[in-house]
Amino acid sequence: MRSRYIDSWRAIAVLLVVLSHLSQNVHIAVILKALDASFMATYGPVGVFIFFFISGHVVSRVCLQEIRSSGTFNIRGFYIRRIFRIAPPLLIYLTVCALLGVAGLIKFPMTEFIGASLYLCNSTQQLVPCGYISGHTWSLAFEEQFYLLFPMVFAAIELRRRIHPTIILALGLSAVPFLLPIPWIGRTGFIIIYCLFSAGFLFAKYEAAVSKVLARAPTAFFIAAVTATFFPALALESLTLGKYYKFVYVISIPVMVVASSLTVGGTRAVFDSIVLSYFGRISYSIYLWQQLVTSETFHQSALVVQGCSILLVVAWCALSFQFIERPLIDWGRRLSNSPKSN
Repeated sequence: MRSRYIDSWRAIAVLLVVLSHLSQNVHIAVILKALDASFMATYGPVGVFIFFFISGHVVSRVCLQEIRSSGTFNIRGFYIRRIFRIAPPLLIYLTVCALLGVAGLIKFPMTEFIGASLYLCNSTQQLVPCGYISGHTWSLAFEEQFYLLFPMVFAAIELRRRIHPTIILALGLSAVPFLLPIPWIGRTGFIIIYCLFSAGFLFAKYEAAVSKVLARAPTAFFIAAVTATFFPALALESLTLGKYYKFVYVISIPVMVVASSLTVGGTRAVFDSIVLSYFGRISYSIYLWQQLVTSETFHQSALVVQGCSILLVVAWCALSFQFIERPLIDWGRRLSNSPKSN
């Protein structure tokens, strides 16, 4: 069963990314400056950090449910589901970008296609040169490398299984972005990301206990977590302390997301919104395609042009989800013989 509040947070996360990228448009930048709202460019990474927690939380809940219902855990099935969920939309996006590059409409060398399709854009540009149009796949690279590790470690923790020797290869691939980090993530960001994945697992495993604590004052916990996550970001961005403050996200983001499901009244209504949760369901494709229409090709565009481009992207993503992604997700589930997941 899907959790509507999780999908709503996906929608909020991708909105933060889109607004951050749109702030690079010269016309929008003027408006933001006039409104003293330059902070919008700061919160794009926060949206991605929210995605990391959600990824760890959702896959952990599904895997724990699999153990509760069947008494075992199918590692092969886990990989099948992840491949059918993540790879096809990415390859479609990269293929279209490659064709546009060949046509001379955008700058997109084949090296970017290779680097992004192999999930290597979270490593130093000296290893894999990923430009803006494929650069956002750094987050997908972290997720895929986490997914390589997760099922083996999960099975060892929950079922006391012996870890397969292939974990050495998975560890090696996962360590590359720590050894050769991209500047805007660095080793500190690497640690925070894996802490958020791990927090996702812990909040899923101890969901009843966590919910019991947060249910005592869900609105207070929610407001405190939102404040800790968003308000200090701008003030600390230019300080060395800023990157270390982001360790707060390891607690504030999980509490913020989970507490939102326990609130009442208007706050709960927002996260129960059918519209918001729907945009969350198609957020993966939106995240992929927004990069193309917020690239430097559109930086000088009139607002109406870029606005229409965003609307076209959302319409395409809705069609893609309905007629491409959902059938492939269902196919992956059937092949894996697994219960439904978010």
